[in-house]
Amino acid sequence: KEVSAVNDMWDLISEKKKEKVETPVEIIPPKEKNYFSSVDVNEVFTMMHQGYISAITFSADSKFLISGSFDKSIKIWALNNGKEVKTLTGHSGSILTMSLIPNSKTMASGSTDKSIKIWSLDSGKLIKTLTGHTDPLKSISVSQDGKLLVSCSMDKNIKIWNINSGKEIQSFNGHDDIISSVKFSPDAKLIASSSFDKTIKIWDAETAKEIKTFKGHKGNVNSVEFSSDNKFLLSASADKTIKIWDIETTELIQTFTGHNGNVNSARYSMNEKYIISCSVDKTIKIWEVDSGNEIESLPGYFDEI
Repeated sequence: KEVSAVNDMWDLISEKKKEKVETPVEIIPPKEKNYFSSVDVNEVFTMMHQGYISAITFSADSKFLISGSFDKSIKIWALNNGKEVKTLTGHSGSILTMSLIPNSKTMASGSTDKSIKIWSLDSGKLIKTLTGHTDPLKSISVSQDGKLLVSCSMDKNIKIWNINSGKEIQSFNGHDDIISSVKFSPDAKLIASSSFDKTIKIWDAETAKEIKTFKGHKGNVNSVEFSSDNKFLLSASADKTIKIWDIETTELIQTFTGHNGNVNSARYSMNEKYIISCSVDKTIKIWEVDSGNEIESLPGYFDEI
């Protein structure tokens, strides 16, 4: 059985009508979104912050779930029992984005306080703070060798940082509106960015020169990511669609439709046979890449995802 952090997420979504718990679970009022649920075969865990949860990721060993919140904190949870292990505090604003740093026991977070912070996952202590953006952070991505970090902000700038030194290496822009997401290619030679200007751009990570622009979405593009072979881009948009693009030709390869609202994010599964997406329509959907078919829709949330 193939296991991955993204695939595991599918098993970590709770359908409220199917919940089976042996201990009481606090019910959150419908207007709140300060919770998420995880499910394995026999148990359901509900982990809570004091504010909206804006980012989640798995630890490298998939034993822990890490969540960032509007309550300005990052929490680490044990997946075997749902208990909180650590709380990381230091940001003075909401946490909007997080990324693990490969080959280390550290992670990065970006906040409305305009800063990026690097944390030790073992101790929970702050290691360093990266400053330079003039508006809230929107997205961060770390290269697979763990040496570089790319960030974007509501200031419409993309910045590349040396994680070890904490120094800014490059700063560039080119989008006509807020940049919503940035991602390193697997080899860290390219950077993809998505924007509210309805486009996706690819940049040379070394020279910061714009290489290609992808057009076709009819609304804000909210997320973008590379396929593992560097051949395709996956994007999600406010136009209610998910699209796959050919990087070499910039041609649109495939469009997935089925959400009834803004699609906030889309990700590949580890084997890239599936896509998982979340939307303001309060559902998470799973799609088969080859057929383009929706194979699962997971409802049960009270607010947008």
